[in-house]
Amino acid sequence: MSNNQNQNNNNANQNNQTQNQQNNANPPQNNQSNGLLNRVNNQNTNNQTQQNTNNNNNLRSRFGNNSRFGNNQPQKPTWTITPLGDGVRIAYQGIGDPLFRILGTPLDTSLTQIESLAEKLANDDDLRQDLIDKLDEAWDTYNISGAIIMHPVRKNIQEAFTMGVMPVAQTNEQNTNNNNSNNNNNGALPPPRSLQPVPPSPYTAYRAVDAMFVLNILGRIRGNVLVDETPIALEAGFLNQAYICDDPRVVEMAIATGAIEESW
Repeated sequence: MSNNQNQNNNNANQNNQTQNQQNNANPPQNNQSNGLLNRVNNQNTNNQTQQNTNNNNNLRSRFGNNSRFGNNQPQKPTWTITPLGDGVRIAYQGIGDPLFRILGTPLDTSLTQIESLAEKLANDDDLRQDLIDKLDEAWDTYNISGAIIMHPVRKNIQEAFTMGVMPVAQTNEQNTNNNNSNNNNNGALPPPRSLQPVPPSPYTAYRAVDAMFVLNILGRIRGNVLVDETPIALEAGFLNQAYICDDPRVVEMAIATGAIEESW
């Protein structure tokens, strides 16, 4: 009985070894199919990755740092605003003590500060009314009517009066000389055109110094607009402003009442 059992076990082991050898020699068809699919999927993934990389490189070449849409953008054009005429700057600073100049009160050096004047007028109604009456009387003599635009003092506004007008137009003589040079070159490239110096600004800058005129203008401006029928306001918020005006009516009246040339 024992010998038969051993014989059966040996036969079973031989059968298992034979089956394993057959499996190793002939792997399952499913494994071959899965390996092929994996290779195909990997190849598709690699192709897609390469295509995305090429697209990104194309975008960088079109919109990168060396393209016209990158950091090397063209310079902004240079241009100027042409004023109506000469300009006058109107500000409280520099007119001195307005009460001394207008009402003849004793000179008070502290009234060169806007806050001191506003506080003094707020505490003395009679003094305030006297000043308003004097200002209204002077305003009627200016004969300024309608609405006038007042420009806050800014760098670009001042440059409009100080910079030359650009671009510089060539004269007829310069155009004739350029044409003659082109004809004498026999079809060759023309010589580079020499840069013409920018002419100086034709406008003059003034600063109003008459206390009566300055208070009248500053006290009647509302939202950068001066209207003749606007009642005067003498609070610090109105007087603590500075404007530039190129309206000929205001410039003419500023020079008539008292204005000096200054450099902006």
